[in-house]
Amino acid sequence: MNLSRAVGYIIRNEQRRTERSQETVQESTIRRRIRNEADNRRRTKRVCIRNDVEEHNCGTMSEQCGFCGAVYWKEEKNTAHKYTKCCHDGKVQLPAFPDAPELLKVLLTENSPDAKNYRQRIREYNSAFAFASMGAQIKPPRGTGPYCYRLHGQVYHRVSPLYASDQHKESYGQLYIFDSSEATEKRLSNNQNCLQHVFEKLDFMLREINPFAQSYLQMHRLVQEHPTTSVKMVFLEDKNLDMRRYNAPTLCTEVAAIFVGDNGEPPANRDICVYPVGNTCQSISPLNQCCDPMTYPLLFPRGECSWNTGMEHVEERRTAKRTRVTQLQYYAYRLSQRNGFSILHNSGKLFQQYIVDAYVKTEGSRLHFLRQNQKDLRIELYRGLLDALECRAHNENIRTGKLIILPSSFQGSPRHMQQNYQDAMAMVRKFGKPDLFLTFTCNPSWSEILNSMEGVQRPEDRPDIIVRVFNMKLKELLEDICKHGIFGTVLAYIYVIEFQKRGLPHAHILLTLD
Repeated sequence: MNLSRAVGYIIRNEQRRTERSQETVQESTIRRRIRNEADNRRRTKRVCIRNDVEEHNCGTMSEQCGFCGAVYWKEEKNTAHKYTKCCHDGKVQLPAFPDAPELLKVLLTENSPDAKNYRQRIREYNSAFAFASMGAQIKPPRGTGPYCYRLHGQVYHRVSPLYASDQHKESYGQLYIFDSSEATEKRLSNNQNCLQHVFEKLDFMLREINPFAQSYLQMHRLVQEHPTTSVKMVFLEDKNLDMRRYNAPTLCTEVAAIFVGDNGEPPANRDICVYPVGNTCQSISPLNQCCDPMTYPLLFPRGECSWNTGMEHVEERRTAKRTRVTQLQYYAYRLSQRNGFSILHNSGKLFQQYIVDAYVKTEGSRLHFLRQNQKDLRIELYRGLLDALECRAHNENIRTGKLIILPSSFQGSPRHMQQNYQDAMAMVRKFGKPDLFLTFTCNPSWSEILNSMEGVQRPEDRPDIIVRVFNMKLKELLEDICKHGIFGTVLAYIYVIEFQKRGLPHAHILLTLD
């Protein structure tokens, strides 16, 4: 009995000690939470009562890349204190565009009625003079406000035969075989809000300096000279004509080769072949260097070819692993701003369309690479999914298609979004629920944006400037929150950048405080 009483006494004492220690831990946790909340309130109060807070200003684009001359804000340096977003630290070197024609300079910079109409209808003017059509489901935002180019779905680029069929009206490259006045009348009938004399000036300019316009006219003349012989015009993916694949062309222009007769092999998959007649349009591969100049003649009036698969890095700067210029690197170089007049950066609505088109082509190339290199991806984890699909197909007596895995490394894919969500939930499990939810919105009236506008430009004309300034401001805000502790000690933070319906970016930020 004495032994059992002693054991019971020891157990009761241990229980009381455990309860007291738990109460002490809970009380200390509550006291620490109250103390931290009081400290946070004091810090927040000190921030709120300050009336002398200076507006953050990034200054002007006074810095330059030492390799390509692109201009930057000082705060755009990376962790190595270099500017690398333009030419990737000197690896990419592209020829500079020739000086812009005087006509385009006037239309893009002056305030005359003709210039205002041109800038307002620049997409219609470009479509009227384009050699290739761009097919897309364009969905402009509802309501009023600044112009925003937005599309949904796939983008296609097509080129038509030299002559229109009886059921269709002449359009695109087919108009260049007519004389200037007749071509202007046909363009004006489809674009009644444009000005006739502006059409005439642009038509004269392109016939003088654009090699694609000259190629269409040369093909028309050869067809008239050889009415019973097959004639075709090929815009080659490779600018250097391969004589081992083709017979010698009858006529060569700067961008095309014209063949009379059926001799020689057919063009490659990415070559653009224009026949005199036909009922269908031919799709242009986004990998063809003629795609951009044929779609945007008012951005590239001299027919400057764009990216192709044979572009290589500068020999002195290339690495053994990667030696070729990617589509992303090419467009990053072209979209970087440099001193001097640029048709691209002054084309407003057409500049927006070009940026979206470039992004879609770059993303399409990445998807094509993933589709063609499934064997090289680490997809063993998805083998069970494939086995389940094959088993179900066998039971239902149907044929399975080819399984394409979109990995989490592809930004915006379902696996990428799911992985980010799981990372966010892991942070909640570790540090608790967030304490603050912040929304940081871009302001088009920021002084850095307004000071970067040239001439008649408006903020909506320069989406590149908008996102660059927003990115610098967002980094500064996160530094104030996380390093300077304006809301208190930050244990964890999560943020995502989204774009409003009118094109302006904004960030949603979740903060977990100590």
